[in-house]
Amino acid sequence: MVFISRKIVYPFFMMVVCLVFFGLLFLVFFNQPVLVTESSYAVVGDKVILKMTLKNDSNYLVKGITISIKDKSGVAVLPIKGSTADSVLLPKESYQFVAPIILSENLSYSVTISAPFSRPVNLKFDLDPSVTNPVSAEVSLPPALSVGNKVSFPVKLCNKSPTDISDISWIEQASSTDFNDVFFPRTISLKKDECKTIYSSLTPIRAGTVSIGFQLKIGGLVRFVSKELSVS
Repeated sequence: MVFISRKIVYPFFMMVVCLVFFGLLFLVFFNQPVLVTESSYAVVGDKVILKMTLKNDSNYLVKGITISIKDKSGVAVLPIKGSTADSVLLPKESYQFVAPIILSENLSYSVTISAPFSRPVNLKFDLDPSVTNPVSAEVSLPPALSVGNKVSFPVKLCNKSPTDISDISWIEQASSTDFNDVFFPRTISLKKDECKTIYSSLTPIRAGTVSIGFQLKIGGLVRFVSKELSVS
């Protein structure tokens, strides 16, 4: 039977542990096989379109690549090719990633491109505050209201954004103790620089000061204003 001295085994064991540790350290903090060669974003209607070209700059297959998009409301984690199983890049392969993000009040976004055992790529982009007001609304309320008399009024909606918008919702909100009307949302689309007029009606059922609200919704953006009216 051959006995090996602990003085020989222990240094050898520590050397293997150190090699494994520094190998993992390199993979996690220094290895970056996935590169972002191009990245851009644009507001298109009621969405923010995020685009980037990902390239596997290594000589081996990279699996499990994900894109994390973070804003003040939370984090969305997306596989680059529709599912986690398909999110693979072959050696030297390039892939254009495109993701629509619902336009909301968020103006700052952080994007992280991650893959197992590799250093993540971090990006950040900020939107101009003007993009959160892509549609203007002009409400022409009647100058006088009286109990029991139904009146119609126009609402003019105009697209101020540089692109078409397909999902614009408008609805009135009022108490059933003030008006004898059923309000329901109307949805329209507007081309760039286009305006459309929709019509609503009011039938007051009590005299005095009453309130009516107007809600405009574009994607994840919601605008609400209220007006007080006098009824005789």
